[in-house]
Formats: sequence, structure tokens, C-alpha cells
Amino acid sequence: MEKWYHNIGPKVSEFMELQAQHIAEFVDHWGGKSHYQISKGSTTCPVVDLDQRSCTCRRWNLTGIHCSHSMTTIYSKGDDPTKYVYKWYLKDTFKKCYSSILHGIKTKKVWSKTNMPPLLPAMDVKQARKPKQLRIKEIGEILPNARKIALTYIKYSCSKCKQEGHNAKTYEKRVKLQAKLKKMV
Repeated sequence: MEKWYHNIGPKVSEFMELQAQHIAEFVDHWGGKSHYQISKGSTTCPVVDLDQRSCTCRRWNLTGIHCSHSMTTIYSKGDDPTKYVYKWYLKDTFKKCYSSILHGIKTKKVWSKTNMPPLLPAMDVKQARKPKQLRIKEIGEILPNARKIALTYIKYSCSKCKQEGHNAKTYEKRVKLQAKLKKMV
């Protein structure tokens, strides 16, 4: 925190400088009390409320850091933008958070023993879901493997027995299978 040049953190001030580069694009119009309507050219943009520290673009509401719309309003009013930053980004808040001492934890050897069984890791439960179903492909549909395409649509024959439907590589398996079938009959 000694490196903080402002009352706010360095990352926040850097982000605010980036937002300040866009304020030339916008024009603010006073709408009563602390409300300002922001416009860019002929289009109307969000409404900024400086008392509530909010903008209808919701960036300032969600992050606590100014959006370019709120920066336009603050600079045109002549105020310091660091005055409107949410309190949790201030240097004093950081000092309060980290002012107390963080005590160390004793080692595992010093822990007291209990009669309870040791904790086990959670069991993996397979989530219920719809089972995958293989889609039946049509005749003209392309199969993913080029070899399967060749074997499916091209007629091939065995070079040993000259019959169609198998090749020389599977010839011996086919002969053995036919011999078994003959024995069974």
C-alpha cells in the first residue's frame, strides 16, 4: 500500500484513466437533483445518479468503479472522481482489513485425536442422462472412414477362390468357418 499514489488502489486508478479517455465522446444533460442524461451524438445513453452512485448501464453499480458515463458527469461538474469511488477501494478500508494479525495454524502433529472415523473423499456418482443412440446412416451418406466407404460400395472378390464378398486376407478364416458349419450339420 506504500506504492499507492492516490487514495484508491493502483489497478482502480488505472481503470479509471482508461474510462476517462472515452469521456470526449459523451455529453451530459442535467435532469434534476443529481440526475444526468448522457448522450452520444444523436443517440441517448444511460442516466447517471451521482447521489446514489449508479448508472443505468450498471457497470458502476456492479463493480463500484466509474463507467465512462459517470466520469463524463463528474468531470463536467468539476468534481474529483476519486470522491465517488466505492469505499471498499479506498486505502483506509484496505488498511482496516489487513490491520489485524493473522495467526498461524498448528501443524498436523499437534492436532488432537478423536474417536470418529477418518473422513473419506466424496464418492463419484455417475450423473443420470439420456443414453447415446447410434444413428443409422442412409445408403448415400458418407461414412467417416475412407476404407469403409471402399469396402461398402465397391464389390471385391477373393484372389484365391474368385468368389465375391471376401478377400484373400480373410479367405482362411472363411474356409475354417465353413468347415465348422459343415460339421455341425
